[in-house]
Amino acid sequence: MRRWGSRHPFCRASAMAALGVCLAESSVAPQELREPMPPGVTDSLIERGAVVYRGSARCDMCHGADARGTDDGPDLTDDKWLRGNGTFDEIVERVRYGVPRRDAKTDKPMPMRGWEPVSDDDVRAVAAYVWSLRRGSGPRSPRSDLQGSRPH
Repeated sequence: MRRWGSRHPFCRASAMAALGVCLAESSVAPQELREPMPPGVTDSLIERGAVVYRGSARCDMCHGADARGTDDGPDLTDDKWLRGNGTFDEIVERVRYGVPRRDAKTDKPMPMRGWEPVSDDDVRAVAAYVWSLRRGSGPRSPRSDLQGSRPH
């Protein structure tokens, strides 16, 4: 009895190569996987959060326009959270209540609801944007139409 591929080694090699490509294409690093969005979070809420983040809440003053952090505020795009583990609800609470000076990593507190206090809806929008940054669910870098949305 003949074994498959014994007569046509090229076919067997081609099949193995195709299988390898399929397996390689399907392996994605865990942080690149899209997590399901929390209840109530939508693409439009994330987009609005990006505008509020750089606009009225002025989060970019401390965390940077790309949210990768500055001397005044930590990186919001990585897996390192100073408080909690970065769940959407934890981020909502952090944006809503801020970080008092005594708990701040730097000597600067994080103001409740941003530098210019925002509404509950905007708190959730900013939290959705921040939540999306490391999860592949939203914009990772500022879009040209969002830049400059903060008043000068």
